[in-house]
Amino acid sequence: MTNIPNHFPVPSEPLRISWTNLLRSEECVRQQKLFSAGYRKPISDRRSFFVGSVTDNAMRKWLELDNPQEHDIVQFGKEMFERLTEEQDGQIKWKGKPLEDQANLYKNVEDALTKLKPWLEENVLPYDYQPEARGTSILKIADWNGVKRDVELFYAVDIAVQLEENKFWLIDLKTTKNNSYVKGKTLAQLTFYAIAWSIKHGVPLEDFKLSFITPIAKDFETPVYPTQDDFSYMLQRIQKFAWINWKEDYAPTKKEPDWECKFRCDVRQSCPLMLTPVSDDGTIDFMAVANARKGL
Repeated sequence: MTNIPNHFPVPSEPLRISWTNLLRSEECVRQQKLFSAGYRKPISDRRSFFVGSVTDNAMRKWLELDNPQEHDIVQFGKEMFERLTEEQDGQIKWKGKPLEDQANLYKNVEDALTKLKPWLEENVLPYDYQPEARGTSILKIADWNGVKRDVELFYAVDIAVQLEENKFWLIDLKTTKNNSYVKGKTLAQLTFYAIAWSIKHGVPLEDFKLSFITPIAKDFETPVYPTQDDFSYMLQRIQKFAWINWKEDYAPTKKEPDWECKFRCDVRQSCPLMLTPVSDDGTIDFMAVANARKGL
């Protein structure tokens, strides 16, 4: 049986918050803490991420060139597809006949990059820009005693374009075919990034342009227009995450495991709700199960 502590060490200051772990914590605080503590199950199938990984890497490498418009972005995609297929051999569960599945996935990559090139040439290349703009910014948040403490916001923007001296366009690439994907929970991702970028670069929140680009979906671009209430609500979400971590309040969000716990959770093999300890003689240790479910 995996030994799971009921309490975890308080993270070193400042507490680091990314969009991904904020979302994961809101789904289940115990899942997020186990995940960040290294209890996550290794990804056994990278197929669902493959088109996105190839397209994103090819676009980034193309944008990093001195004169990208003189180079074939699709060729970058072909080389990246072949490289990642080789590097991730055994980590991808191809559907049906592997070669046919690979051909279908590559067609998505090819379509995405073919549509991306003219859009990037018109909307990105004429400006100063930074592909894969990653960084952190420090936000001060009051704890339950009113003491200001530092949190570190981590952002990873696919493309940051400087339209004017203090006006930025943050762009995130998604390779989904369904535009509704960026109209749900994902929509707030760019709100989080705008807050982090604003703090880092001293840019007023009203001076941002925010967009998702989905080259193989019906609508190529989905602009995002956060209101002041949206920014305020995001700051509340960040504060809640910080308080949970500072208080070490990592009790499982759910009392009983549901479908998400059983089939989608990356730490289900270590979560107290899911543990089924087996004794040396192969029988289930029901007392250990009861203790695990209590978080002991």
